[in-house]
Amino acid sequence: MNSRRESLLWIPHVHVVTLGTRPPSERQEIHARMTTLFGNRVHIHVFPGPQVLSSTASYLRNDGSHGDRQYNVADVMFGDISDPVVADITTNHVSMIRNALHANEPMALFVEDDAIFIENPMVETHVREYMQKYPDSWDILYLGWCSWPVPWSVVIAPFVVSPYSPLMTHAYLLNQRGMRKVLEAVKRQGVHHHFDKILAGIPNFQKRAVYPVLAYQARVPGTYLYVMERIPLVKYIPYSYVSHGLVICSILVPIILFGMVLAILIRVLMKIKHSQS
Repeated sequence: MNSRRESLLWIPHVHVVTLGTRPPSERQEIHARMTTLFGNRVHIHVFPGPQVLSSTASYLRNDGSHGDRQYNVADVMFGDISDPVVADITTNHVSMIRNALHANEPMALFVEDDAIFIENPMVETHVREYMQKYPDSWDILYLGWCSWPVPWSVVIAPFVVSPYSPLMTHAYLLNQRGMRKVLEAVKRQGVHHHFDKILAGIPNFQKRAVYPVLAYQARVPGTYLYVMERIPLVKYIPYSYVSHGLVICSILVPIILFGMVLAILIRVLMKIKHSQS
């Protein structure tokens, strides 16, 4: 564990969100795990949690309805739902970001309490060098993520990609410019939207992500559980496989398309050259 703390010293401030509804023993375990990773740089924020104790998957009725709204699987898959759990998650993240900005922190890592970090010194070294060399080229950097619904991520540096539609907010870095953009976006849209969807849709928001990921989420998101209940095939596919597969696809799609365009261009040029000879 000591080597892990040394490898993360380049992250100056760490904010962890957890809920007061968690058992005391679980909160103690979270505190011990995070302080072991980050030492005295960690700030643990305990929030009361939503008024309902269920996840999004069980909060919606079996027929997909909630209040005066009727949801289907597509609504859930594309994040087009709003309930107290969604609003609470967004509110908690915004509170942490606002605190970091008010404290004038130049950069901070925001973590959900079930984030599990993976030790990969080579990736961490390249990511740290990228951030130091190009400080103005990013607003947010995801240490853990998946790509949905558009599978498009362009490699811009070793182990760093620019994703079009990254999701998941269990571990992400923001600089001050990014913090301001996030707070402005939430002020415009309100908290009744999935927080990761808000981030993905911010205009002129320079999104970067690490691959291979340095953090994954231990708990399965409620939206995935909801989809599992309604699509029989999905229940046999672990969420980790799905999220990892989506990331790989998003990186391969641009490479394959670029290769196809390049091959077509070369073939056209060869035909032109052959016709002129």
